[in-house]
Amino acid sequence: MKVEHLFDEIIHRPCGFCRDIRGWNPSVDLYETPEAVILEADLPGVKAGDVKVEVEESDLVLQGWRSLKQQETHGQFHTMERSSGHFIRRMKLPESVDKNAIQM
Repeated sequence: MKVEHLFDEIIHRPCGFCRDIRGWNPSVDLYETPEAVILEADLPGVKAGDVKVEVEESDLVLQGWRSLKQQETHGQFHTMERSSGHFIRRMKLPESVDKNAIQM
């Protein structure tokens, strides 16, 4: 194995294959229309029952869990980017939002 590849492993995967421990961060969009504030999140492989959206003070909190099926392989991984585990995203709501009128 080349030194460059080892260095790349250290930078991009400091825990080896322990992504379950670190969790992951789904991509989100939070935007406002004249009628509502909309949260859209990329949650592939996440079951609806494993997601929770709450308002805590002035923050909108999206959290949940994704587990990926472990596949048996007899080869060597060259790239492993898909993560599983707990995720949490916390976003500030605009001050204009009426927190009593929030529907989820």
